[in-house]
Amino acid sequence: MGQKSFWFAATTGGALCACSLSACEEHHCIEIYSENVCLSKNYSNIDLEEELVAAAIYALVSIQERPIEENREYCGYIVIDRNNDISVAGPNSGGRTYCKTPIVYKPDIIKVSFHTHGAFDRELRTEIPSLLDFDSVKSEGVDAFIGTPGGRVWHLDYETEIASILCGPENCLRWQQHPLRNTTLVTSEQFTRSDILRIESTGR
Repeated sequence: MGQKSFWFAATTGGALCACSLSACEEHHCIEIYSENVCLSKNYSNIDLEEELVAAAIYALVSIQERPIEENREYCGYIVIDRNNDISVAGPNSGGRTYCKTPIVYKPDIIKVSFHTHGAFDRELRTEIPSLLDFDSVKSEGVDAFIGTPGGRVWHLDYETEIASILCGPENCLRWQQHPLRNTTLVTSEQFTRSDILRIESTGR
């Protein structure tokens, strides 16, 4: 797929707006396809323009059904294009545990990346970022937004190497009907690379 440009209005099509969901309490929400996505308190710690956050979530919401149906990752970038507009590069389809991001040509500038974790898999920890996620984000030098089949979106900061839940499992992405959704425990709203290394090494 090619690049898609879009714009943001005050309350439509993927803009941060005053929260209309009581479940969001004092936190922000984003309106996408006339549905409200409730952002967690971790949103206030993200050092990115609101429009970039909205664009990344918009991209993940747009593609959520495909990775679940196909059990493969999808990935792409949010860029600033030659017209100084926010655009989506991709998404590209990958495999069960990988995805090769699209090539972005100058003068477009990569601002953040996004990718999904496919479908629930008993051999994978789909609901939290992986060590490979951390290392890829660090090497690329841009923050990442990661969608999971359980309906979560994680923000991974390449500088601090901290992953935080941005929304979910409710009022976020569509989620997969699967027994693992109720048994896969996310024990924290934030993980460091060291946390994930320990989890992947020891299983806990």
